[in-house]
Amino acid sequence: MGQGSLGGSITLLVVGVGVLALTFVLPRGGGGGDERYDVVVTVSPLAWPVRELAPDARVKVLVPVGVTPHSWQMSPSDARAIADARVVVLVGSGFEPGVERVLAANENVDQEVVRLGDLIEGIDSDHDHSDDDGHDHAQGVQDPHAWLDPEAMGVLASYLTKTLMGAGLLNPFDSTERVDSIFAECDAIDREYREAIGALESRTIVTEHNAYGYLAARYGLEVAAVIRRVEGVEPSPGDVRAAAEALQEGGARAIFVEP
Repeated sequence: MGQGSLGGSITLLVVGVGVLALTFVLPRGGGGGDERYDVVVTVSPLAWPVRELAPDARVKVLVPVGVTPHSWQMSPSDARAIADARVVVLVGSGFEPGVERVLAANENVDQEVVRLGDLIEGIDSDHDHSDDDGHDHAQGVQDPHAWLDPEAMGVLASYLTKTLMGAGLLNPFDSTERVDSIFAECDAIDREYREAIGALESRTIVTEHNAYGYLAARYGLEVAAVIRRVEGVEPSPGDVRAAAEALQEGGARAIFVEP
């Protein structure tokens, strides 16, 4: 991606925004039994700022690495962990309806709930994350993959700093240093993207599924076609044909897929 001209070749890119998607770890202890957690997060990218800010907190990631949130099934122990946690961090924007139902029925008045989608409304209000024909990521849900935008992750880190401090999980004396470290990493990822994308002849791409709206909007990429419009549903012949046409005739030189 950083090799300048791509000529007439097609590049297959596995996109995870560097450390924002590839360096997360599962919670310590595996999350079994009736252990109570300080923080529950739904997907692993959201665990990164939590662990950076509060390394001693007991953190549970609900959806294991390598499992799609669309097929993940909540267990009774997961529901208990959500209900008991001091802080719950989720994507929001309709991405985790089962978790939302548990939260709605929860009577834990001391619990803090952080939704990334709510935090970034101001920074993405001018972006349309649906496809050109208005098709959303899934029925009733627009592309929720905001963690692929380093600026969105910075916004999340700022809010989590206050939330975790209020929950007694972050020492105020080292909070500035920890959040500055997160900002520095987000800035480094942003620079890497801008330098690599700036060298490309074409910014038109095809994506495996509708997960790159925030990334495309941030870096001026044009999504010409989406192969799999709804996760877990086989692409239609028309979707495959549109992707092929975008690659053969529409100027697209890269296919973005997930690990």
